[in-house]
Amino acid sequence: MTDTLPPPDEPARLDALRRLHILDTAPERAFDDLTRLAVTLTGAPIAFVSFVDDRRTWLKSRIGITASEMPKRGSFCGLAIRYPGIFIVPDTLADSRFRASPLVTSEPFLRFYAGVPVLTPDGHVAGMLSVASPEPRDIAPAQIEALAALGRQVSAQLELRLRIEEMSLVNKRLEDLPIPAPSEPPSRCGEIIDLPWDRATEKRLRELTALQRAILDSANYAIISCDPTGLIRTFNASATRMSGYSAEDVVGRANLIALHERMEVMVRAKELSRELGIPVEAGPDVLFVKPRRGQADEMEWTYIRKDGSRFPILLSVTVLRDETGAIIGYLAVGKDLTDHKEVDRMKSEFISTVSHELRTPLTSIRGALGLLDGGVVGTLPPEAQEVVQIAIANSERLVRLINELLELDKMEAGKLELHLQNIDPAKLVTAALEGIRGMADQAGIKLSGSIDVRGVVRGDWDRLIQVLTNLLSNAIKFSPEGGRVHVNVERVSRAGLRFSVVDEGPGVPPDQLHKLFKKFQQLDSSDSRQKGGTGLGLAISKALVEHHGGTIGVDSRPG
Repeated sequence: MTDTLPPPDEPARLDALRRLHILDTAPERAFDDLTRLAVTLTGAPIAFVSFVDDRRTWLKSRIGITASEMPKRGSFCGLAIRYPGIFIVPDTLADSRFRASPLVTSEPFLRFYAGVPVLTPDGHVAGMLSVASPEPRDIAPAQIEALAALGRQVSAQLELRLRIEEMSLVNKRLEDLPIPAPSEPPSRCGEIIDLPWDRATEKRLRELTALQRAILDSANYAIISCDPTGLIRTFNASATRMSGYSAEDVVGRANLIALHERMEVMVRAKELSRELGIPVEAGPDVLFVKPRRGQADEMEWTYIRKDGSRFPILLSVTVLRDETGAIIGYLAVGKDLTDHKEVDRMKSEFISTVSHELRTPLTSIRGALGLLDGGVVGTLPPEAQEVVQIAIANSERLVRLINELLELDKMEAGKLELHLQNIDPAKLVTAALEGIRGMADQAGIKLSGSIDVRGVVRGDWDRLIQVLTNLLSNAIKFSPEGGRVHVNVERVSRAGLRFSVVDEGPGVPPDQLHKLFKKFQQLDSSDSRQKGGTGLGLAISKALVEHHGGTIGVDSRPG
């Protein structure tokens, strides 16, 4: 790192930090909750609250990173405390200040960093609230705003902690005063305690509590906390704006699941029962069973407003634990998807219209090019023949893209018809492997399969072959030459089978997993990508699997 000068107010900053009595203290739930919220709101896999003294960066709270401290020199926070406001490094390898940092060149191999300052009560920068990732990425304006709000919350928590400590000292002094004898005048007993100062401290504590509430209420996300049964304990202003319910309507009175569409809860309970192999009741447990197991749970739901109207919400649920690790409740963070859905609807309508208009002329162009290539007008010069063949290949690619767009549009409109039949899983996998073997041989990839189940699966043969072919095609494209792609079929419940396609590719970074099954999403979207594809294959596969009543997902470890 080239920029190693200390902040201009370093002596005063260090003195203010020492007065906080925060360094080398035990974990505290208040800070851990804010760190967990930073992960949820930004989507970054790593988050931490750190304090920077004269020689090290010490982590008070952390998620996704094992180190509890690191040398100040070479740390992101050691430099970030010099700059006001948010400090963002989209790609550490492209930044000369950090590309040689041990945090970049070794564990945790950071490629992205963003942090906001944590301030002492007198305005000095004590440390940072940071999020990071092993992959380069951007951070959206709404996420920057949310991170800044959380940073202010950490600063407020610091002051609250300090005032509570001061009040504890005052209480101890009061307890240590001698009790006067009945005949002794009160004015001659013990030392004088400045009670007005104590009242001022109490007033400041109330102000800090109000500040914390204002910070939560300013977030553009619904933030709801509940106890282990789902009973709502806090309900911020954004949750009120979205749902129409006030905090007084629901806090201590309503269960979180009461906001949900009943039918969706029942469907989700069945999905989780199949996925986890355990019975899941159609109640609050559909929100809590995965977080309780330490698994992320983010999905789209339909929420019911107070007036009975519905709106889509993307809900992320995390577990809250006390210092002993016991579950004390859950935190739900929701984003209203109404505007996003409307934009998506308009985009789908546009794509559908344009696709229909393009398919007929493209088919004619493809036919005419085929006639030229076939010599209908005579033998073409070699240069012209090559140009025609390139044009044919590109027109075929466009026709495939349009057909996939129209197929996806049909699925999303609920117009897809499945021709269900009893299917032998072994025959299904064998057919899919044989159909893709030519591509695998050309890429130098070995194919294999293992089916450790008996019986049949109910499905549409052609559509399931399409799904397996899409998954196998992706696995082959991203596997190194000489690698192996394996298909495994296993029973995960009495009525459920899992088809897994395993490859030896580079893996998918955790912060990119959410893109995999979305339309037009390719993890390498640069012009130099070599793998090709339309970005629709996995979106189509997801739609087909869900039309069969199943689920599709990914388990990936980069490297």
